[in-house]
Amino acid sequence: MRHTPGPWITDQDQRVVTDEAGEQVCTLWERLQRDENARLIAAASELLGELARALRYIETPGDFQPREHAEIVDDLSALLARITTP
Repeated sequence: MRHTPGPWITDQDQRVVTDEAGEQVCTLWERLQRDENARLIAAASELLGELARALRYIETPGDFQPREHAEIVDDLSALLARITTP
């Protein structure tokens, strides 16, 4: 899958999402739920990476690793909170 590498960042007005180099990823014109949409779009690249990491962990046969499990749960919970908290 090819996409602009993250992390992605929103501007102060939650209208423009850029990469770390300042290259524009997208612009949000719709005012309705713009802040929520901007947070979700800005987190998309990181969310993709975390989901892939969780899937690798789930698919790996062998012993349950409590520390790795807890780390994945904590990272996904923090990411979800960042996306859903104004």
